[in-house]
Amino acid sequence: MNEHFYIYRLLHLKGFGEKGLSRLLLWVKGRGFSVKDIFTMSQKELYEQIPLFAKGGRYASIQKSDFDATESVWEEYEALVKDGANMLTILDEAYPNLLRARLGDAAPPVLFFKGNWRLAGMKSISVVGSRGVSEKEVMFTKELAKSLTAEGYNIVSGYAKGVDTAAHIGALSGDGTTTAVLSMGIKHLSIKRDFRQYDWKRNTLFLSQFLPKQSWNARFAMQRNKIVCGLSDAVIVIASGPERDAKGRMSGTFAAAKFALQRGIPLLVLEPAFLEIAAKGNTQLISRGGMSFSSFQDILAVLSETTSDLVPQRSSHQLSLFTPE
Repeated sequence: MNEHFYIYRLLHLKGFGEKGLSRLLLWVKGRGFSVKDIFTMSQKELYEQIPLFAKGGRYASIQKSDFDATESVWEEYEALVKDGANMLTILDEAYPNLLRARLGDAAPPVLFFKGNWRLAGMKSISVVGSRGVSEKEVMFTKELAKSLTAEGYNIVSGYAKGVDTAAHIGALSGDGTTTAVLSMGIKHLSIKRDFRQYDWKRNTLFLSQFLPKQSWNARFAMQRNKIVCGLSDAVIVIASGPERDAKGRMSGTFAAAKFALQRGIPLLVLEPAFLEIAAKGNTQLISRGGMSFSSFQDILAVLSETTSDLVPQRSSHQLSLFTPE
């Protein structure tokens, strides 16, 4: 059995979690151990050799029997592999360096994926926005994503309805590439009908930081947004709701944009005047430091200033934007 299986078992260790796993994997890497070695240790050896499990340590309550209990996930792991899913950990050289740099200690210790992994290393732009946008805004998003792929960018988004799906489809329609970051486990992935007319098997990467069997929930959607931004050289917001709605719930798009600003990732926000449906969040994000745009050339100009070593050769292509009211 390979190291990935033993790491998969650690993911099922009760009371452990992502932070604990990250700490343990980095400790293993620094000491020259293998993850498999941990499972062969006695209770005494766990206490004596691994500080996380030592008496008084953060995870001292975890017993050797808890490690043994995770053996039962073998069939689940085997089924995952047979289904074409893959697993990558922070110990692997192929783990995206940009994600490590952007997220730091919050970088997911394990990523599950299907599709073309090479897309994770491409120059990428995130295109994000609300689910409830008009058809005009959907069409604009598709055209924008298609134009960005013509410039050599991979398009990253969250595989949700509205702007996210439009961004993915726009990229694929121009024979470009796209990364779909899931807010659920990879076992719940269902290929959307609109994807099937394109070469999505070659041009798409599906990525999840969650256990394969975990179903969608709003908290996962918020967590997923950090990966969307972390994989990208810049983030483009098409339409965002206000930071919080009348019930105090935060907009997922706004949260993603706020994260980009906090991490120094260039944030471009579509001018509110060009939206058919008012997006109060766009105005708020621009006031907080997001760079407004109203044309494709605006985007290229910002990218050339903020990511000059990453921007491909410019094109003269012009996007047709909505006429302001």
